Amino acid sequence: MYRQIQIHSDDRTYQHIVWRNSPSDELQDYELTTVTYGVSASPYQAIRVLHQLEHDDGHKFPLARKILSTQTYVDDIVSGDDTVSAMLQRQADLVQLLMQAGFELKKWSSNSREVLRHIPQGDHAVQPSFDPKDDMSVKILGLHWDPVTDTFSYHTSPVPLTATKRVVLSTIAKLYDPVGAIAPIIFWAKSLMQTIWQSGLDWDDPLPPSLMTSWGKFASELHLVCEIKLPRHIVVSTRLVTQLLGFCDASERGYAAVVYLRTIDVNGDIKVYFITSKSKVAPLKLGSLDRSLTIPRLELCGALLLAQTIQRLCDTFESAISISAIYTWTDSQVLRILAR
Repeated sequence: MYRQIQIHSDDRTYQHIVWRNSPSDELQDYELTTVTYGVSASPYQAIRVLHQLEHDDGHKFPLARKILSTQTYVDDIVSGDDTVSAMLQRQADLVQLLMQAGFELKKWSSNSREVLRHIPQGDHAVQPSFDPKDDMSVKILGLHWDPVTDTFSYHTSPVPLTATKRVVLSTIAKLYDPVGAIAPIIFWAKSLMQTIWQSGLDWDDPLPPSLMTSWGKFASELHLVCEIKLPRHIVVSTRLVTQLLGFCDASERGYAAVVYLRTIDVNGDIKVYFITSKSKVAPLKLGSLDRSLTIPRLELCGALLLAQTIQRLCDTFESAISISAIYTWTDSQVLRILAR
């Protein structure tokens, strides 16, 4: 996508490559005329072009207009509909709208085979395979999506059983969890990192035996997160009642919040879906004061985290899901007193 977007001639002078094929050749100076990988402004420029396209030509393709404005992440588009026919119309509008700017959509993936039949085989994100060991999932915003089972999952890399402070921090950085389904696991690792930091170890010093034992157990079991499967689809169209249920709690180690979606249909059947969770390790010091946060204050932090999470979800669901009611729970006596 980047190479299809030209930049203004005044800005091209800042994008030059000096190159020669061998030491005996003269240096050649090349000026890059398009958006370039690795430049900090490039993601913004790509998104800005899509927004301008939506503004200029979106009125011709109303179904695709909303997709570009709210369901596009740089060069990844994630959208859907309730029926195959409606999805095919969305797809056709989207293809035509992007062709107005010369963008050709590739790497299509869908949980519907009928939708994929209308797309050339070479443009599919996953090619057919008869080997059951082949990974047929597609990466979406850091998660792996299996179109066949319509579920999200996590993939991890092998973790060294013998660790240093550097290894622990590197492992934590690789645990990308935008949904929060493995927040308890990441919280434990961050809590261990805090303990390591307090010990005063250098970056490449081996952990002491007590911490090494804990880390070894964690590292040997981390691959089990690959067994977690999160359903992508949340059924709300036939539901009479749709509620957000939030819970928060805290301890001396940290605080967390989790939110579920509860639906009730016309027959009284109830379904509950995990939506998201957040966790934070308690800071060692309170600002400039040489003391840690008290449990009551951490419980207040947990309540704030829950409120912020619910507000963000309400903003996200605003145009897609009508929330009937919001309920929150906490066992904090401090919050109960403040609520009065």
